[in-house]
Amino acid sequence: MNVDSILLADYARVGTDGKLDVVGVFNRIPANTLPATLPFLSLSLVVHGHSEEGGTTHNIELRLLNDRREALNPPMVGEFEFPPASDAYPGLPVRSVKTFLMLQPSFPEHGLYAFEVYIDGTYHAAASFYVGPVDSPTI
Repeated sequence: MNVDSILLADYARVGTDGKLDVVGVFNRIPANTLPATLPFLSLSLVVHGHSEEGGTTHNIELRLLNDRREALNPPMVGEFEFPPASDAYPGLPVRSVKTFLMLQPSFPEHGLYAFEVYIDGTYHAAASFYVGPVDSPTI
């Protein structure tokens, strides 16, 4: 299995049709004052697996770390399930989309941060982003 994409956004959801709806994708949080706090932050993952993994359930853990690899808060945990493999398309990979919502995440200092993704206890991917001062306007 592999994580195909990780998106940080203002809003994300999985619709009833299984499609991922995302608004406001970013990799930088402009902030002159600290701690930098957002009203909310959505994190979305798209995970693909082999057709043999269809119908299986997996544990997922997200760890938010600063640039010194220190955890900012307890990990977010959850589960996702791959749908059953398609009988009509043998060998077609299975796909699962998972979203997480953080309410009022706070970042104590400027610098690089990362969400590390662990599935069933094994590291799979990371998404990094930067919290820093607002760029000065150009004239």
